[in-house]
Amino acid sequence: SILQNAATSIGLTAPAVGFSSVDPAIIQLRTLMNEEGNELARGGSGFEHPWTVLITEKTFTTTAAAIQASSVATDFGWYINGTFWNRTTVQRITGPISPDEWQQVQANTATGIFPQFRFRGSSLLITPTPTAGETAAYEYVSKNWAQTSGAVGLSAMTADTDTALLEERLIELGVRWRYLKAKGLDYAEDYRTYQIEVGKAIARDGGRKTLRLGGTPPRIYDG
Repeated sequence: SILQNAATSIGLTAPAVGFSSVDPAIIQLRTLMNEEGNELARGGSGFEHPWTVLITEKTFTTTAAAIQASSVATDFGWYINGTFWNRTTVQRITGPISPDEWQQVQANTATGIFPQFRFRGSSLLITPTPTAGETAAYEYVSKNWAQTSGAVGLSAMTADTDTALLEERLIELGVRWRYLKAKGLDYAEDYRTYQIEVGKAIARDGGRKTLRLGGTPPRIYDG
């Protein structure tokens, strides 16, 4: 449906099928659709936002080693700051610390008291070495912005039955301006519309805390 709507909006014939089409224009739209989905999921195109629908949790059991096995999910996009806790000890694991800070800790003969972590490559490391068998958890943003008909997460669509987790209209608007740009056509107004709509979606996403500038806050059970 994204490909069909995007094609219609730029004056192309809406394809009956998307991923089996050999039409060069539809092939290009497919590529732009996945490019837009990935950029939007990563907070690209000038935006930096962890979409609520992509936020998930990773829970794992600690090992008695610096590198924690099975601690980074395969769909890991980026870590949400301040969410890493050892649930067994009810202690925050602070970080991520920098490579310089990590090496300073490794060079220090004294063992630290408060646990810290960093990501290195595809691994998650904790110092000091935790006790094996404890439960730790953190929240992160998934890179999977789409899913199969069976709800398997995807970082790119590959079939007509795949659906987007992100708002489809935003992806359609992104495909439109990217197509016009690729063709050397004026895309300024379409890009402006896209930015406005993404900004609105960000403002709506997940709601916002109520900020009170004065007065007595209502009791939690007040209607």
